[in-house]
Amino acid sequence: MATHSGITPAPLLMDEVAGELFGEESALLAPFRPGRFTDGTAGPAPAPARRPGQQ
Repeated sequence: MATHSGITPAPLLMDEVAGELFGEESALLAPFRPGRFTDGTAGPAPAPARRPGQQ
């Protein structure tokens, strides 16, 4: 697990992530699961780069 500024919520994250690792799904972490990116519909195609190296 990685966070940008994880020191403040570290004790809470420790308990929640440990529970997830042992099979207890956390309602608090539900919005952050990878499945949030898949709602069954395809998103728009990305615009092509205008110049080499541009993303």
